[in-house]
Amino acid sequence: MKKSIFEPGVKEELLQRLNKLQEDTKPKWGIMTARQVTRHMTMAYQVQLGELPIPDRSNFMTRTVLRYFLLSGMVPSPEQAKKRPAQTQPELNVVERKIETGDLATEKTLLIKSMERFIALNDYPNRHFLIGRMKKKHWGYWAFSHMHYHLTQFGL
Repeated sequence: MKKSIFEPGVKEELLQRLNKLQEDTKPKWGIMTARQVTRHMTMAYQVQLGELPIPDRSNFMTRTVLRYFLLSGMVPSPEQAKKRPAQTQPELNVVERKIETGDLATEKTLLIKSMERFIALNDYPNRHFLIGRMKKKHWGYWAFSHMHYHLTQFGL
């Protein structure tokens, strides 16, 4: 299911799914709340916008194997995700860092604004801190895949 946020209708699809996220929506795996996952997705955009620095942690495995999965739009089954949870980068780990969130409506608004600013960029970063070199088309796949993963995590 390789999609790009730059394709017609994909942003709208993601926003429709996001709008279904409620305060009491429980994840199928993981420990984040609805507000926390929304803040996490916002922070991921902030990294790419240059607002939240993360050092380069790429290596051969992340630039090859992990890259394939992060850009593919594939999501593990809930059982697979429970057995082998994804490793969140420390800077983006809202649970361990105990990052305060606003109410869900505020968090959704912040996420949408970050998404729109990301889509409107004229000059995309040439590297992702884990998967290396990126072109605009790769950023489109990344943006869809990351949000799709977390919305699926919440059954949306």
